[in-house]
Amino acid sequence: AESLKQLDQEIKLLSQFKHENIVQYYGSETIEGHLYIYMEYVHLGSINKYIQQHCGAITESIVGNFTHHILRGLAFLHGQNIMHRDIKGANMLIDGNGVVKLADFGTAKHVSASLQCLVASSYCTVLCLLFKGTFYFPFCIRRASR
Repeated sequence: AESLKQLDQEIKLLSQFKHENIVQYYGSETIEGHLYIYMEYVHLGSINKYIQQHCGAITESIVGNFTHHILRGLAFLHGQNIMHRDIKGANMLIDGNGVVKLADFGTAKHVSASLQCLVASSYCTVLCLLFKGTFYFPFCIRRASR
């Protein structure tokens, strides 16, 4: 019952999205008691699979490309007030052009804009505490010196 609820949630969310970095949903149907979900085929598979196939040796430019696509997908979702809640290598798929697409929205949730701001604010505070004054987060230096 819980897995059917997650599938319904995933169908409901995916049917609303059209973005380069979100796996495309084409439709679904139930035939003889079996649910079929039709989605974009992302043929290189997950980032986990990609890293395993390359023995963990991927270039900085590839990591940068993957990160760019992941963040674009997350920014789109957050702009829709959706929190994915299960970001991991198995849920990030790579197409033949190196475009990363977020997948598996079974645990995703719609959140209020105020809650999203609170979560983002708390996350930035933690990052600033961890990386304050480093080249990773130079804005933390500016914020702390005010």
